[in-house]
Order: sequence, then C-alpha cells, then structure tokens
Amino acid sequence: MRSNEEINYWLEIAQDDVRVAGRLIDSNDRLHALFFCHLGIEKMLKALYVRMNSTSPPPIHNLVRLAMESKLTLSGEDLEFLNELLRFNIEARYPKDRIKMRKTCTKKYSAEILQKVKKWRRRLIAEIRKQGTR
Repeated sequence: MRSNEEINYWLEIAQDDVRVAGRLIDSNDRLHALFFCHLGIEKMLKALYVRMNSTSPPPIHNLVRLAMESKLTLSGEDLEFLNELLRFNIEARYPKDRIKMRKTCTKKYSAEILQKVKKWRRRLIAEIRKQGTR
C-alpha cells in the first residue's frame, strides 16, 4: 500500500471507531465505548506514524509509544490522557473487575473522553496535513 493510501485507510477506520464509540455511549455501553475511543486514537496515531516514518506502523496498541515514534510532541496532559485511554484497551479486553470499571464509565465521564478524542482527531489530522506539505 502506498503511504497516502495507508494513511487514508487508518483515518477512515479511526473515524468509524469514533462514530461507534458515540453510539455505544448513547446505548449506555460505555466501557466498550471507551475501548472504541482507544481504537480511534490508536488508528489515528498509526496514520501519523505512516506519514512521519514512510512505513507501516508496528502492530502495537501502546498509544504513548505510537505517539513518540511518530515524533509527536506530548505534554504531561497528553501523556496522562493517552495512558488513561490505554487503561480502557486493557480493561475492556481483560476485565479484572468489570463492575468497578463500569462505575468509572459514567455518562458524563464517557462523553468527556469522547470530546477529547474528537479534539485529538482534529489535532492529528492537522499534523498529518502539515507533515504532508513538507
């Protein structure tokens, strides 16, 4: 796959994941919604990785590592958010205490995470475009 095709591939499926996250929040399946939020950010970071490295991304789920390997400048707040999302990737797949996790996933909290994911989407798309013009 050529770089631009691969970037578009990652961005398209990331958009689908974020849309699904919104639907899952609306249907009160918030733990899975936050898992899809993680997937959306992961795939957007993989698109940036392709742009920055001119190669396919590694098959990993660690958002911080993907961001760093994509040469993205991260603040402390960014690191905190990415690590928070990573928790939902792990907990949704391997829930140790599903009841406790579901209590964390209030409607308000989940909606706030989704809004942050949408903000990150805009940020990452802008970064991909900026790097594409260099």
